[in-house]
Amino acid sequence: MRMRQYRLPGDVRFRTGIIQNVRDALERQGQQPPSTLTSQMVFEAAQRGDAAAVHAMQEMGRFLGIGIANLVNIFNPEMV
Repeated sequence: MRMRQYRLPGDVRFRTGIIQNVRDALERQGQQPPSTLTSQMVFEAAQRGDAAAVHAMQEMGRFLGIGIANLVNIFNPEMV
């Protein structure tokens, strides 16, 4: 029997992919993303003030925060 796979709109694995977020932001700006892109490169670009990298870091932080808040609410928030 094959298990059904569901894709949720806020899938944490999908939304916190910082490299994919930068690639998407660059494509929206009409720029070609580099073929090799690492999270270290994105972090360093954000420190230099690169708009696409800063936006990707903000998005990652927002969705990571949502995921952590959901976990806290699932596992007895009074204990945290």
